[in-house]
Amino acid sequence: MSFEFSSEGDRLNLPNPFRVENWFRFAAAALLFLGGIAALLLSRHNLAAHHGLWAFLPLAMGIFLLGSGINYARIGMMQLRFYFGRGQPLGLSDEIQASNQDGVTKGAAELQNRMRSGALWFEEPKGALNGLLYSLIPALIYAPIPIRRLAQLQFQSGLALAATFLSFIIAAVGFDNPSDRAWVALLFFGFAFFLLLKPMEQGNQASTSLSPAGLIGLLLVAVFAPIVVPLVSTHLPDLSWLPLTTQTFALLICAGVAVVLFFVALVHQTVVTPRTSMGSEIATVSMNGQPKQLLDELERHLQRRWVEQIPNRRYARHTPSVSGQSGQFTGQLFEETQPLPREDMRRVDLKRAFTEPRYRWLVSLNTFGVVLIAIAVLCLLWFATAFAASPADVQSAALGWATFGSAMLAVGAFCLRAGHMLWARFDFLSKLVWVQFDGNFQRSRMNLGAQFSDRVRTESDVIAVHDMSVRVWVAEIDSVTFGRDHRRMIVGMRGLPDEAREIRQLIEQCAQQQTIVVAPTSQRDIEKIAVANALNRVGEGATEHLLSPQMRDILGGQAAAQRGAKACSACGEALEADSRFCDNCGTQVQ
Repeated sequence: MSFEFSSEGDRLNLPNPFRVENWFRFAAAALLFLGGIAALLLSRHNLAAHHGLWAFLPLAMGIFLLGSGINYARIGMMQLRFYFGRGQPLGLSDEIQASNQDGVTKGAAELQNRMRSGALWFEEPKGALNGLLYSLIPALIYAPIPIRRLAQLQFQSGLALAATFLSFIIAAVGFDNPSDRAWVALLFFGFAFFLLLKPMEQGNQASTSLSPAGLIGLLLVAVFAPIVVPLVSTHLPDLSWLPLTTQTFALLICAGVAVVLFFVALVHQTVVTPRTSMGSEIATVSMNGQPKQLLDELERHLQRRWVEQIPNRRYARHTPSVSGQSGQFTGQLFEETQPLPREDMRRVDLKRAFTEPRYRWLVSLNTFGVVLIAIAVLCLLWFATAFAASPADVQSAALGWATFGSAMLAVGAFCLRAGHMLWARFDFLSKLVWVQFDGNFQRSRMNLGAQFSDRVRTESDVIAVHDMSVRVWVAEIDSVTFGRDHRRMIVGMRGLPDEAREIRQLIEQCAQQQTIVVAPTSQRDIEKIAVANALNRVGEGATEHLLSPQMRDILGGQAAAQRGAKACSACGEALEADSRFCDNCGTQVQ
């Protein structure tokens, strides 16, 4: 699993994209580790035989192979379990965390401009070499920026390798002295190593590998090396014992094949022409009420649509302000749903990777790298074996295997490093929703009910909003990232007109249902008003059912007592029902 959320659904489960790459990394690690152990075992003979400083050369080689194998295994083990946690992948912009906070985050304005125009913007390539690259692969301009930078760097490195290869052929033809030829080969061998190792050290931020000045320098070396090298070779050590001509040819050819495989894998996996459109709606809404009610209803609607109950990423929010007697107001809400892994990013195993077009050439690049590493280990072990057998005669024969093995090891590492970013690509689907309000308001007072005849009257302040503009944009976007901590980039956008229409209708319906009459809405308030009305009409059968049985008994007894009470005819004093004489004046009750 690459997603880990507190969710019962499996829509957020993303297969580990490095699963196939790890097989190649562990294979390379095993080859290097075994080769290092074997080189250390072979070096014991040289140390025991006291062969001088040369005895430490196979030992250093074994330590280097062990360290390289451990490093490959370390990277592979780090990629065995890969997770996106809460809040990941990162948003397209900075996010507003509080639900009631207003603001516009950095980058939100650019996203809104893309939605308003219904188009994507891609950086124009600069430079002559990049112009040549994009003319050969026109769809590369639609690739994410990290892929474009890596492709530009590898293209420049490939051109530099091609120019170096041609320059080396021209320069090598003009030498008859083996020492001079070895020095020229060493010069080109070192430059090719630099071209291969530079992308691995500096990544996609590396500068141009082949500039016009560099190309002129290579041509000058090819033309004038046969003249300059003999002039200075008398002051240089004799390198005729170090065979490097064949190794330099092999290094340049294998490096060129690796660059070609990288570009074929790039075209088949990442370069896709995007589809761009936009679903938008506009409406004119009039209402009597607070415009913020529309924003609240929109937030409730979007919350009901949360993906796997995960809150949307909020990039902009502005509450409509209607302070004062009259004026203008604006409001907006801009959110993105939780990004989901694309459906076609299913579990890919080693067998399926060799057959699927998206991964076939990428697997071929890694396979080529592992094969070169295996060849390098064999050559280095052959050198260690020959050195252990006869260290005195190793300079001219076994060192050739050592240099050839070093060249293959560099190209193999280049293959695995170049394909890593293509494996690290994560594709997501999400929706962008942007709603904007813009209008004028005016406050007024309204009274409802006749002043003398109605028992209930209501009075309220009304905010009148006439011809408010409501604009809605909704789109489904394709976004990519190349790691947990990398910002996502939009590579495709498709409008959703049906959802935009649904939101527009929701806002219109909410505006029509706004009420301006103040009346009791609580059930308890309604019951109390009914009881008070019944108390005012005691004795009428139509209202007595609203009273409780105890209240009806009490009110019934009081009414009966009132009906049976007497008054003195002389002084008007109230008398009991069974009184015979007035307690006040003593008059006999009739």
